[in-house]
Amino acid sequence: MRTNEKALRAYYVKMGQAMKAGGFKVESFSVGTPFAEYELTPPGGMMRQARRGASLDELDTVRDRSRLVVLPTTLVYSAPDRSGRRVKMMRKSYIFALRDEVIGSRVNTRGTQLNRWYFVDGNTNINLLRAFFPDL
Repeated sequence: MRTNEKALRAYYVKMGQAMKAGGFKVESFSVGTPFAEYELTPPGGMMRQARRGASLDELDTVRDRSRLVVLPTTLVYSAPDRSGRRVKMMRKSYIFALRDEVIGSRVNTRGTQLNRWYFVDGNTNINLLRAFFPDL
């Protein structure tokens, strides 16, 4: 996991440096209300939309369980056009918020902490995401 985490950090640092060199400036960034929530079970299990308000007893009991929430994002940035004048642009996207809620074994091979949220940009390269989520 540490190698994958370093690769992801390096990817974002490189992307930020390229944007800065190109004159890009972040004007604002906002995260909206979640529009999807899923409960993830171990490989071979199923992925299903979580029922809001359901108690844990009402949900299927699984050995490991994680939660994935899809959050919309809005990025407003500016960059110089060909004449050098700054132009504002807006990009709507999403991020994944992930959290392990139940870890059945004592050894957590993913290296995550129970009930700690982890965030992944929805525009991340699919091969890099597969390093974290092999069953993606």
